[in-house]
Amino acid sequence: MLRVSAGLDPIHGGPPQSTAMSCLAAHRAGIETVVLTIDEGAAGRLAANVLRAAGVVVVQHPLLGGDSGISYRWTVSAALARDLKRWTSEVDVVHAHGAWTFTTLASLVMARLRGLPTVLTPHESMTNFDLAKSARVNRLVKETLRISYLHLFDTVVFASELERTESSRRRSRAYSIVLPHPVEFGVGAQTPPVREGSLRVGFLGRFDSKKRLDILLQALPEHAQLCVAGDGPVELARNYRHIAVAQGIQNRVEWLGFIGSTAKRDFLASLDVLVMPSAFEGFGIAAAEAISMGVPVLVSPDTGIAATVRRHGCGEVVESQPDPIRQSLQRVEFWRGDARAATTAAAIEFSPETHGEELRRLYDHLVASGRRSER
Repeated sequence: MLRVSAGLDPIHGGPPQSTAMSCLAAHRAGIETVVLTIDEGAAGRLAANVLRAAGVVVVQHPLLGGDSGISYRWTVSAALARDLKRWTSEVDVVHAHGAWTFTTLASLVMARLRGLPTVLTPHESMTNFDLAKSARVNRLVKETLRISYLHLFDTVVFASELERTESSRRRSRAYSIVLPHPVEFGVGAQTPPVREGSLRVGFLGRFDSKKRLDILLQALPEHAQLCVAGDGPVELARNYRHIAVAQGIQNRVEWLGFIGSTAKRDFLASLDVLVMPSAFEGFGIAAAEAISMGVPVLVSPDTGIAATVRRHGCGEVVESQPDPIRQSLQRVEFWRGDARAATTAAAIEFSPETHGEELRRLYDHLVASGRRSER
């Protein structure tokens, strides 16, 4: 199996993390896995070394012309393209990650030339929400690529039914499956002890306007403390701090910056509830990680993980507005028991073992039959 990704650096949010975890889950399921990716520096190399230590072959390549300009934006790598030619002669299936990258386009072209089955995990990038954020020219390019990808990839793997609905077109010939991203740490964790004192509310994610951290800052109840784990553009970070001051809550907000995997586990374990008020999330990896630690979540309806929250009762789904969020947080003492439901949901929905076995079945089907997977 050849997996191709634009990068593994967790600073870019959920896609690199879920890509690495999916590769690890597949390897554990007995699928020999080779990962071709871009060398993004120390953090990306560290993530690659974690995979290598588990037995996954990872080959990192430099960008063409360095870390700037068009090469950086579209992850153009001549070295990776050359390596694709080699590895596609030795594998059974090519599985690309992300949509608007040279790495995915080159993977599709080379796999088609070799007559290999192809799989795409777009990581939300093909949704209508993503396309709507782009400038007109970029949007037209992305729409053209989306039509091509849905037509040419044998199978598209979506992380939620919401992502599939928002990414597909009526006339698309692509076959698709819904397979949630796997989450490992914390699955099966014991119910966190009830802490005395202020309610500890958490936010985890990169700073982006779609994450609506500003809404959460406006919604924080008087009795609560907010722990913000994430980082992003300086101007946006400054704006969030100004909102905290304007709301008079600056002494009840802790800004932790970007946190790694070990610190993330400790961070989640310290929370009473994690809030994800995003305008849109194809999945919601931060909420999945919280659920895996037995932490109830509060998510907006426009998140892929909302269906899991409703199905298992491991939190609440509320509109991304200050009043509904504040009202739910004020009731949190009545749903602390959702921690047990959260660990159950994680074991069922986000199990790496289940993810790996589902991928094995998909790959076996594609190789054995030469046909596209069932819808």
